[in-house]
Amino acid sequence: HGEVVPRLAPFLAAKERKGLAKKVIRIAGKPESEVADVVTGAASRFPGVKVTYRATPGVIEVTLKAEEELPEGLMEEIRKELGDFIVSEEGKSLEEALGEMLRDRGMTLSVAESCTGGLLGERITRVPGSSDYFLGGVVSYSYRAKSDVLGVPGELLKAKGAVNEEVALHMAKGARRLFGSDFALSVTGVAGPGTGGESEPVGTVVTGMATPGGEWAFRYRLPGERELVRQAASSIALASLLFHLRRG
Repeated sequence: HGEVVPRLAPFLAAKERKGLAKKVIRIAGKPESEVADVVTGAASRFPGVKVTYRATPGVIEVTLKAEEELPEGLMEEIRKELGDFIVSEEGKSLEEALGEMLRDRGMTLSVAESCTGGLLGERITRVPGSSDYFLGGVVSYSYRAKSDVLGVPGELLKAKGAVNEEVALHMAKGARRLFGSDFALSVTGVAGPGTGGESEPVGTVVTGMATPGGEWAFRYRLPGERELVRQAASSIALASLLFHLRRG
């Protein structure tokens, strides 16, 4: 034992040093191929840096590793190309990053959901202490719930269905009014496999955002089966508010 340990010490020390520097970056709003092109291209100019990717619906996780420390020039290149889409450079999830920003600003949030069926609110409340900023949500799955609870005009639903920008805006404004929150997010869409009587194709999702300064809605066509669409839609909604707050 007295001879073996000293001989192994250099190898053990080298193993401990391996992967000493590590950074986990989360990026939303960009396809994995575009993120990989930027990050792999930047990392190729810094020998010794290893890159791995993990894609989840709506979010790309990039892990950078180096045996010593990560060169600051690498992060500068990544920020230059992807800065507007970076959720966190410390491995925080979308819901954690958004919650931290709302708490720091003393602002509150509510949600109105249709196709996500409560997933958006569930993700927000995964974060410990989310009661500091999250006031509540409405799962308005039916036309009647959208109309009676959130104030979406019945004639609008009858004429255009539930999956459009006008409905998403009414849902967000209704939630903001109902809960008295600073911000509100809404999601309506067709998660599939059927359309449920809607005219829009499967994968169509519209998110809405109501703020003290105005309201916006965004339309997307998302790939994948039902659960992937629901997960991606919730990520898009969270990211839209996070990036809005950062710009403001």
